[in-house]
Amino acid sequence: MTLFLSFAKYGFSSAFEIEAVVELRGLGASDGGDLLLASDGNLRLAKLFQSASRRMGVPARIIREEIDLSLIFSEGSPLDSGEEAARLRIYREGWETTSRIVTDKLDTISVENLEEAGRVISLSLMIMGRETDY
Repeated sequence: MTLFLSFAKYGFSSAFEIEAVVELRGLGASDGGDLLLASDGNLRLAKLFQSASRRMGVPARIIREEIDLSLIFSEGSPLDSGEEAARLRIYREGWETTSRIVTDKLDTISVENLEEAGRVISLSLMIMGRETDY
């Protein structure tokens, strides 16, 4: 977390505690299907986003990703965890088919897919702001 906070404005890093990190990628993919939610083990956070997507009528699935064990015990004793905040990655199924290739241009982004994801993320972040246990 100190990597992200080292670029924060003066006072931000000491005034707030980061509860969760939400990473976004490929949400406007025109070939995309469902929203995919990967949570590194914080199932409550993933279920919150899945519930919000259901309310907004957007299909979303929780998926499993490989766990990098070096993150769990990155420093300190085996009793310490390498993660300071819950982490959730959200992306559109199929985003990687056009990512970083010649046809990956601004005009290939699906406005509808981007708006769908934005509604889900907005509702989820409002709920997270009200809740305190993530």
